Amino acid sequence: MKDSVVVMRVSAMRVYLNHVGYRIIEGPLQAPGQRDIVTFRVEMQREHCTYVQRFDVQRTRQGGWMVADVHIEQIPSPAKPCGGQTSGN
Repeated sequence: MKDSVVVMRVSAMRVYLNHVGYRIIEGPLQAPGQRDIVTFRVEMQREHCTYVQRFDVQRTRQGGWMVADVHIEQIPSPAKPCGGQTSGN
């Protein structure tokens, strides 16, 4: 993947995941059929809304953890209030 594509994708994630506070409400939960992946459900607080977002993290060979999926397609648009809580499933 070209560097410019990576920068563009990370920039989009940064905009969508911008928040003023957060709280882990559930997890770690074992992902079905994925022994090295666990899921967390996180309450994300923006200035004008709160929603629950799912994050999948994966165990690395060295024993650390990295974010495997932020499920960006489920995040409410940062351009408008999200109208209450949405499910991060």
